[in-house]
Amino acid sequence: MSAPVLFFAFADDSNDPLNLLKRERRNIKAALRIHERDNKVQVEVEPGVSIEELYEVTRAYSDEIAIFHYGGHAGDTILRVESEDGGNEYAHAEGLAKHLGAQASLKLVFLNGCATKGWVEALLDNGVPAVIATSVEIEDKMATEFAEQFYKEISNYASIKRSFDTATRFVETRYKGKKDITVRTRGEQGWFGQPKKEDDSLPWSLYVADDSDAALEWKLPESRVIKEVELSLIHI
Repeated sequence: MSAPVLFFAFADDSNDPLNLLKRERRNIKAALRIHERDNKVQVEVEPGVSIEELYEVTRAYSDEIAIFHYGGHAGDTILRVESEDGGNEYAHAEGLAKHLGAQASLKLVFLNGCATKGWVEALLDNGVPAVIATSVEIEDKMATEFAEQFYKEISNYASIKRSFDTATRFVETRYKGKKDITVRTRGEQGWFGQPKKEDDSLPWSLYVADDSDAALEWKLPESRVIKEVELSLIHI
């Protein structure tokens, strides 16, 4: 059986750069490196993803991708991606949700951009078992730390649900009640008119399709060494 593929797609905007997007990409990759070295997972990272690259990677790893992660500017039904000519364009939910839903191995779509909740219904309706999305605009540093904590837990063989809960507790510990934040969005009026954050509640939620609760328990395959140690402890 081939190792599960984790596909990380990032896109920036030269007119409205996200200063911590590179850190998010680097630290997620670092958290998973030990498993990639042991061939327990394959990490595919596109630092300036285009629509063409979204389709190329999913075609290359058809029915092998377990997690799809997007980091960058987003809106209710669009993701900001980079175009082949070096500019930017939008990936729209209607087509991409259908395409991701056709990936039989997919367990989770994690959309780490502003106000991505509008994607949830389309993704779940098209067969994606679980989605992490945001209800309002998100702060750049908080978004980076949330993703880092989530994938550190995934790297530690935690389930999707436990990893989400840990990441949530981390940002609650650091940011609860903090108002003076810079959001991962464009301008004072917001980007694409997404709702503004008006209180200290966290914007991330974990959504699951009907009869797909088992996806929340997905975790990285443990190494043979770890399994042998566990079995030896059972027989002591």
